[in-house]
Amino acid sequence: MADDWTHFPEPMSRTPDTEQKYTKHARSLRSAYRAETGQAGTLPQVVQWFVRRDDLYAASTVRSYRAALNLMLVVYEEASKISTED
Repeated sequence: MADDWTHFPEPMSRTPDTEQKYTKHARSLRSAYRAETGQAGTLPQVVQWFVRRDDLYAASTVRSYRAALNLMLVVYEEASKISTED
């Protein structure tokens, strides 16, 4: 029986162009969060908010925004702005 690796995401591309695109998406999500809630929100709060409403977006948009949020989590963790537990 072969190992099932389908639940692991593909490695994230971190080219400068991709990072710039994903940063733009993450800022857009943060702005939408702020407009809807009236709060700045932490990155984990924005992620939870998005996950609760990702059924409002097309699948391709969800994939792109999830990748953007994943990149932000990696960047924040690398800069010690967020813990692994968060």
